[in-house]
Amino acid sequence: MTVETPLPPGPLALEDVANAVHGLADQRELGGLVARFLETVRAWAGPSAVLAGIRDPAAAAGWRLLPVLSAGSGPLGIERSLQQLVEEVPEGLARPALVRPGREVQGARVRENCIVPWSYEGESGVLVLRGIAEARPPNVADAVALLATAVWPRLLGGPLSRVETSVAELGRLAERFREDVARQLERLEAARPAAIAEGAVGPPPEPREIELERQLDSVRRELEEVQQEAQRHFLEREELEQQVRTLEKALGDAEDEHDRVLGEARRRDGGPGAPACPPVPSSGEGALVLDNALAALRRAAYVPPGLRVSIQEAETMAGAAAGGPKPRLRVVLLDRDAVSLEPLAGELEEAGLGVQIANHPEELTLLMKTPEGRGIHAAVCDVLAFRVDQNVAGLFRAWERDRPGLALFLSFGPDSTTEVERAQRVPLSLTAGRFRRPLSRPELLELLEPLARSGGA
Repeated sequence: MTVETPLPPGPLALEDVANAVHGLADQRELGGLVARFLETVRAWAGPSAVLAGIRDPAAAAGWRLLPVLSAGSGPLGIERSLQQLVEEVPEGLARPALVRPGREVQGARVRENCIVPWSYEGESGVLVLRGIAEARPPNVADAVALLATAVWPRLLGGPLSRVETSVAELGRLAERFREDVARQLERLEAARPAAIAEGAVGPPPEPREIELERQLDSVRRELEEVQQEAQRHFLEREELEQQVRTLEKALGDAEDEHDRVLGEARRRDGGPGAPACPPVPSSGEGALVLDNALAALRRAAYVPPGLRVSIQEAETMAGAAAGGPKPRLRVVLLDRDAVSLEPLAGELEEAGLGVQIANHPEELTLLMKTPEGRGIHAAVCDVLAFRVDQNVAGLFRAWERDRPGLALFLSFGPDSTTEVERAQRVPLSLTAGRFRRPLSRPELLELLEPLARSGGA
């Protein structure tokens, strides 16, 4: 009797992979997107565990786990094993690969691991599918790499999505710590000697019991830290949402004023078919509000192209279009309190500088990828404008790649230990100078003037 060996499955069709990517893109909630991604990966490769790691120089092992995109069993301290898994890839992290573990158990069939490298917006890492099924498509590694392209922008995107991801990761990590605490308590109960009768002198505690008590205290402290970090991220998210609502209201007021001025101009011209009239001069409280709103929007580091066209039309109709000489130097101010920099920006513009203001590093990243970003000569970055989970040195290098010759300055409060420590983590070789907060016009001009004389090169 002959036993037929089942044929291995054929490669995944590109159309099927594309449909799976579109299905992920249609997911509105991050939780639904992650669940569908993991479900698809299990259907294709049948892994025993899915681990997502991101490079983090500040971490002890050089890697940090992304719990929100990880599933299945894995040892504690898996971050230390990621580097070993990466080293087993013969050609490094150049492309997705299937790798057989270096250590094999005699008499047991060891399944392959699927290693998928990724990078997005200056961040990089690896997606590991441990112990994939033997009956899997031959191109499963490339298919998973394509599928994951729909995940990274949502997982590592703008400020709000990053906060949501951090909160989700912290929630998963907190749940993991709770499970660890429960297991440690069970071990303690099992290792604890029988209750000693009242008045009797019991034996001294065993070394194992002392060690378990110490581990339990350590886990409890880590759980408290994670819960505090989650609370901080919730507060940051609320603050970002409030800033978005404020900007939307300011934009709505500016659009209403633009429509009012445009309607008044058309009535004076005798209808929409009449020739264009001179700009209506600003006057009154409404005009002052419009001028301030237009100035703030004009200085914003990044404004969508369609909105920028509307702003220019509003400036033309209100007689607020900038018509002065070309700035000697264009500089971006990235600061935790962007609103307070408006007066300073006006003083620098009077000195012949072009000034744009940003509140989040993502605004600079978008600006550097636009044609307008090629004209930026310098950026003064507040060290506390970056979140604690962001790699400041990595962002600086990414901006320099997008805008070669960009002069980067760092600002911090010398009286704040936190700001000084975070500034010291940024290599001096990446910055052209450092400013003390609060920023002042004389000090800024003193350090930027040589750059202006050299033409920003």
